[in-house]
Amino acid sequence: MEWMTPASVSVEINGVPVRQFRSVRVQTIREIKEIRAFGEAEPVGSVPLGERYRILLEQLRIDGKVQAILDGMDDFTVTFRGTGGMVTYSGCRWEQLESDFRKEPGIIDTAEISARRRTEGT
Repeated sequence: MEWMTPASVSVEINGVPVRQFRSVRVQTIREIKEIRAFGEAEPVGSVPLGERYRILLEQLRIDGKVQAILDGMDDFTVTFRGTGGMVTYSGCRWEQLESDFRKEPGIIDTAEISARRRTEGT
């Protein structure tokens, strides 16, 4: 699992900069499919299905217009830029989006995103 802090990285969602955030965690999930022979209880092998990524952003500070755009997005990108370069996750979709705008407008408490692809750049 990879941890990032606001001091080391900036975040963009579909090209829209996130003004402020407390923390980011990225987890790589490797998916496999077990192969079973007919009538056998134990698998005889496995086939890798690839990787997917789970991105958890905490305490995002955004304005209301941006949240309205974010809520309806599907198949978007999340880009992290830091001193070591740039990492873009694509094929993203919201898994969970929690906020209480009555308590503190413009803050998303937790955003969980799943992504299908990861690319690195400079």
